[in-house]
Amino acid sequence: MNVARFLMIDVLLKKPMYISELAKRVGLDRGTTCFHLASLEGVGLLKSEYVILKVPTSKACGKTARYYSINEQKLREAVNLIARQFPNLARMLGSVLNYTVSTHTR
Repeated sequence: MNVARFLMIDVLLKKPMYISELAKRVGLDRGTTCFHLASLEGVGLLKSEYVILKVPTSKACGKTARYYSINEQKLREAVNLIARQFPNLARMLGSVLNYTVSTHTR
């Protein structure tokens, strides 16, 4: 997986964000950020929704924006899948994500 995508996941674990806010945080342009977000959402690791902006002092007030967040269930499933093949890596990811990873095989 691309390093930028890991960085986006790390940032979004702390709080959901709009595309422009996330792009600034990870240091990428908006187009590149959208590309990576679409890939992450396509595999189910992220979810998004459109919201109407309500900041009265902003020119964007009343416009819609796409708000991204982590699909925690899918992220846990992905880490647990990794755990079956790479237990040490999965434990490290689990500690970063603050949950226990199952390393048992079925």
